[in-house]
Amino acid sequence: PMDGRQMLELHSDKLKFKKDA
Repeated sequence: PMDGRQMLELHSDKLKFKKDA
């Protein structure tokens, strides 16, 4: 299972991707 930290990293990664797009 993913821990909170991993989930947070994934989330910010998604946000970064959205921002770049």
